[in-house]
Amino acid sequence: MILNTSEAARHLGYSTRTTLQRLLAAGLLDDYRRPGGGRAVLLDTAPEGLPTLRERVQGLTQIRYNSPLWRRGGAEEASELERVAQRCNSYLDCSAWGSPPWTADQWQTLRVVLEITDQETKVSLYNINVYG
Repeated sequence: MILNTSEAARHLGYSTRTTLQRLLAAGLLDDYRRPGGGRAVLLDTAPEGLPTLRERVQGLTQIRYNSPLWRRGGAEEASELERVAQRCNSYLDCSAWGSPPWTADQWQTLRVVLEITDQETKVSLYNINVYG
């Protein structure tokens, strides 16, 4: 699909085209540029023989939990993660944790809380599937 930078930014989940403009200015997306469009820059989101535009931009940017590039399930996954976070926080005294780096014991505690939450989620999903 061939899109201008504004459309490509929206396609990737960005609210502005700033990231794409920076990558274009640095020459890092030259293989994705397509002729035409007058003053507008056109980008191919899935050029043959190259990674997709999303994969290329992911490879050129930092991983950030709130970046739209790294979300797989969109709003559905985000709401599920919010539910997991709320459940985990209900087990922890968050005021006692402070900021990272954490000790090995704290990481072990987080692991156990995540495992408990994961098991509860699986049981909850099982009950939904079985009992409707």
